[in-house]
Amino acid sequence: MNVFERFNGKVLPAGWGWINEPTVWRFDDSKALQVSAPSQADFFRDPSGAAIKSSAPFLHTTLQGDFTIWTRVRVDMIP
Repeated sequence: MNVFERFNGKVLPAGWGWINEPTVWRFDDSKALQVSAPSQADFFRDPSGAAIKSSAPFLHTTLQGDFTIWTRVRVDMIP
């Protein structure tokens, strides 16, 4: 089951949401999520407790039951 099967363009079904929604994102024709994260976006917690960053885009939902997740990430670094 692909949980993104019913996604299209920039429309999220009920129950899905963003933390730090990126300006540029979409689901393409193959139902892959494409995100352009802003410069310097990050989720980081310094083990010493000094620095906390929570600025990266994060798509979330709650799923019921057991599941296995498969992901593939491709990064195009822009200097």
